[in-house]
Amino acid sequence: MNKKTNSIIFLVAATIFNVVLTVIIIGLLILGTTFVLNKAGIIEENPIILMVDWTLCLVGGMVLSLFLYSKCINWFIIKFNLEDKLDGKILGKKQSSNKNSAIKEERPKTVIPQSALPKEEI
Repeated sequence: MNKKTNSIIFLVAATIFNVVLTVIIIGLLILGTTFVLNKAGIIEENPIILMVDWTLCLVGGMVLSLFLYSKCINWFIIKFNLEDKLDGKILGKKQSSNKNSAIKEERPKTVIPQSALPKEEI
């Protein structure tokens, strides 16, 4: 298989992993916070708190799953040495930073002439 086919298979599997991870995290957050609020008796006093709680769990779960997804995918790529087997477009920063650093090293440094520097006052 070539890099393009490997990349497509990797992205499909990573997307399925991301959806499952997001559902699990949001579900655990909702179950955990609902249990705690129910034990504290807050839900019976004001049921609107439950709606606010679920909304915050939804947003927080999405942010947390994005963070964990990026960490897991980067770990997976490094662990199984997939850098050379996947298309450079999905690797993102890693290849572009290597290219930029090579370009920066090739450029000569700009030198400011002494006449352009501010003169010290005595």
